[in-house]
Amino acid sequence: MKTLIAAVANAEDTDGDGQVSVEEIILKDTSGVSVNSATLQAAININDSSRVLLLPEGVTPSQVLTQLEWLNQLVPLNSLRIALASNDTLPEASVSLSIEPVSLLEAAVVAASGGGSYTDDSVDFVAASALLSLVTPDKSVVSSSDLRQMLNTYTNAEGVTFKGAVAERLSVTVSQLNDALTGGGNFDADAQDVDLDIVSGMLKVSLLDLQDALHTNTNSEGVTNFSAVADVLGVSSGDLADALVLSRVETVNTLHFVQGLNTMSLPNKPRVPYTARSLAETIGDVTLIIRLNKTTQRFEVYVPAIETDDGFTLHRGEGYIINTTVAKSHAFTGKVWVDAPPVSDSSGVLPAPSSGLGLSTWAFVLAGKLPVELQRDVPMTFRLTDALTGLVLMESRSDDLDNPVAELSGNNFKFSMVDQLKRSVVNLGDEFKLEVFDTEDRLIGVGDLRIDPNDLSHAFKVTDVSYNELPELSRLLPNYPNPFNPETWIPFEINYGSEVEISIYDISGKLVRTIDLGFQHAGIYTTRDRAAYWDGKSELGESVASGIYFYSISAKGDKLSFTSTRQMVILK
Repeated sequence: MKTLIAAVANAEDTDGDGQVSVEEIILKDTSGVSVNSATLQAAININDSSRVLLLPEGVTPSQVLTQLEWLNQLVPLNSLRIALASNDTLPEASVSLSIEPVSLLEAAVVAASGGGSYTDDSVDFVAASALLSLVTPDKSVVSSSDLRQMLNTYTNAEGVTFKGAVAERLSVTVSQLNDALTGGGNFDADAQDVDLDIVSGMLKVSLLDLQDALHTNTNSEGVTNFSAVADVLGVSSGDLADALVLSRVETVNTLHFVQGLNTMSLPNKPRVPYTARSLAETIGDVTLIIRLNKTTQRFEVYVPAIETDDGFTLHRGEGYIINTTVAKSHAFTGKVWVDAPPVSDSSGVLPAPSSGLGLSTWAFVLAGKLPVELQRDVPMTFRLTDALTGLVLMESRSDDLDNPVAELSGNNFKFSMVDQLKRSVVNLGDEFKLEVFDTEDRLIGVGDLRIDPNDLSHAFKVTDVSYNELPELSRLLPNYPNPFNPETWIPFEINYGSEVEISIYDISGKLVRTIDLGFQHAGIYTTRDRAAYWDGKSELGESVASGIYFYSISAKGDKLSFTSTRQMVILK
């Protein structure tokens, strides 16, 4: 103390202001080394009982030093003590210690004093920690509890949070921290006319990773740090820029459709994905769209005239069969596919390869709606046969998901007939029979159809299926009319499939006529188009005389048989 007093007494007022400043005092330590003015001022302040201390009560410089080390600020303890004693505020002390940003010293003091409580109830800590985990340099995971604790540690008693310190501890930027706490940024791809599918495809990164990188590095004002995005994705900034630019480019490709069947794929990517319905409406005069589902290897059919929904969604790289009733061209506008788009000729018109008008109908659809009696949630078998040859063209169970040509959904059915070698699958005048069977192989529905010119033009045929009611018992019913002359109908019911034969006898029991009906499915045969018919003639073709006759039925199945006899009268 005596040395200090002597130094003050010997100091010269070099600036002539009538006072001696700290800078004008020359003081040497015990080693003879001059003490700098900051150290001297610190010594004076420490002994000034009226001075307001910069550290809270109970907090020591050593504790603050430890916190500074956590914030990657390395300063000597003695320098810290001098800075705290020689400056009036913590920011001034930070400047003297070359701590940047200056708030880190105050944050260290707050942490050394035990911190406070971060009270922003709007923060989703789970979501915020997930966003921060995406941007840490070493991909380290930031847990929600760690984030909450860190925010509390660097929040003072007045509720002020030193986010620079929190960001430093988490190895992220303050902007990234703020974005995470406010829910992150939101990269608006639509507003920027960017197709993220194209970008992810070009960069060969997942769409989810691309979205995360863009959202994480977009601040709350909508400004995106694309350099940081590239770093997160592990790509160059140039490649990212090229992908973003290309994803904004739109192309126009015109396809020419001939009247009849055409094959096409989408030449570019539409802003809104096409459904079968929207594509048909866009092209116009479309009666049929068929695609082969690559996953299930099943043909899927959309017939605009009978559908009530939007149908399947069209995708890149898939081929579609389109039937149009008139020749036309349509310009498709959209973004480029990631893969190279089709190359057009100088006119910009792309052909849609077609069968051409008058050539074979190599794709055709049979469709219809089941009657209400068959709208049941039980397996059924559908069988399509050539009515002239009896050849079975298609057979499918309603619960068979592997059948490539049948679509059986709800109350509707659609059968696709496609020859990929483009040979005709139907011709004018062809006749088909559609039969529906239950699980016991009993006929429960039937439809007959004939191909006409309009069907060929539209490449589809809608047919009605009538319900074949199954009786509980087999019965031979009264003929009608009765008495009759010269013809009558003999109705019957059988509840199993069988070979049916009607035998007619006279009053003496002599066989007059045998009517072989062949195999008949279980059903009710009572109408004139289904009942057995007798024209009143014998086996020799002679008209029989008036009188009483008997008719018998014989129905022989694999396991069951049925016989019955009734009486009828011919009255001439």
